Amino acid sequence: MDAVCFECGDTIESETLEALAEAFLDHGRANHEWPWPDQAIKNYAEATQRLTGGSERLDSIGEIEVHRVTEKRIDDWRYFFDHDAFVGSPEWAGCY
Repeated sequence: MDAVCFECGDTIESETLEALAEAFLDHGRANHEWPWPDQAIKNYAEATQRLTGGSERLDSIGEIEVHRVTEKRIDDWRYFFDHDAFVGSPEWAGCY
């Protein structure tokens, strides 16, 4: 798996998600002066791997249903935020 550095464009590669997060952090600390805490940088790297939803702009999204987040629907809520909500903006997912 790999993640592209948002500042310099270098590609950081690793075998596991945990190793990718560490390698991305190491790259950032060695090559940039980022003000963010270590965990925020790792969260960003991890988010680049889990954001799998579509990012194309749609002409129409169709009918929308709003549901309360209940214990029964928590997996739907997690899936939405893990894969769809922040596609194209992993920096936002780092806060989630």
